Amino acid sequence: MRQNDSFLRLPVMILLAVVIWTALRFEQLPLIMTTHWDFVGQANGFMEKTTGAFVVPLVMVLLWALWELLPAMDRRHCSSRNFLKAYWSMGSMMLLILGGLQWGVVQANLDVDFPLVRFLGWLFVLIMAWMGRMLYLVPRNPILGIRTPWSLASSRVWRLTHLEAARGLRGGALLSILFQVLLPSPWNLAATLVVFVAILLWGAVLSFLLRD
Repeated sequence: MRQNDSFLRLPVMILLAVVIWTALRFEQLPLIMTTHWDFVGQANGFMEKTTGAFVVPLVMVLLWALWELLPAMDRRHCSSRNFLKAYWSMGSMMLLILGGLQWGVVQANLDVDFPLVRFLGWLFVLIMAWMGRMLYLVPRNPILGIRTPWSLASSRVWRLTHLEAARGLRGGALLSILFQVLLPSPWNLAATLVVFVAILLWGAVLSFLLRD
C-alpha cells in the first residue's frame, strides 16, 4: 500500500508513542497489575506486569495489522481516496482510543483513586463525537459504516442512513457530556453506552425504513 503511505503515518506514530510511554512507566508499575475491573470499578482481574503492561499495546499492533489487510478483501470498493481517508481516520481514532485506555489502565495501577469508570465515560463521549464527524463522509463499502442489506444495495439509502446516524451521534455526544457531569459512577458510563448503542441500532432500522 505504498501509494497510501500518507494515511499510515499517524497510526504508526500513535503505536510508537503508546509503546514508548508504557516502557517509560514500566518500572513504576506494581509487580502484579490490575487489568480488569467490574462495572462499578472494582478490580477483578490481575496479571504480572511483564504481561499486563503490554496487553493493550499488543492489541493495538494486531488491530493495525488487520487494518492493513482489510482493504485487500475488496479493492473495487476500497481503493478510492475518499474511502482510504475515512478508513485510516477511523483506524487512527481506534488506536487513539486504545491508547487512552492504556493510559487509564496504567494510571489506575499507579493511583488507586484514579476514576477509571468516569474516564471511560469520557472516552465514549470522544468516540461518539468523532463518529458523528466522520460517519457521513464514508462512501458505500463492505467494511466500514452501517452495513445492512438495504444500505449496501442503494447509494441513496447509504447516504441518508449515515447522515442521520452522524447527526444522532453528535447529539448523543452532547447528551453524554451531561451524563459525565451530572450522574455518579457507574451510571455515567451506563447511560452513555445505552445512548451509543441505541443510535447505532436506529441507524440500522432507518436503513430498512428508507429502503428502495
